Amino acid sequence: MLDFNTTSQSLEQIFHEWIDFLIQTGQVKKENINYKLLTQAIVELELQTYLNRGGKLH
Repeated sequence: MLDFNTTSQSLEQIFHEWIDFLIQTGQVKKENINYKLLTQAIVELELQTYLNRGGKLH
């Protein structure tokens, strides 16, 4: 079961659970997942969230 409670899970955990779900239900094939690009996207999303909340890059 997917749990999108972001207070207790990192964005990375949510993405991996979602991908696992898509693989298990046959919606995507594991060999079609590009984990390097996924990781880069997660970092970008987390950075944007940080900046949107007023965080500063020094």
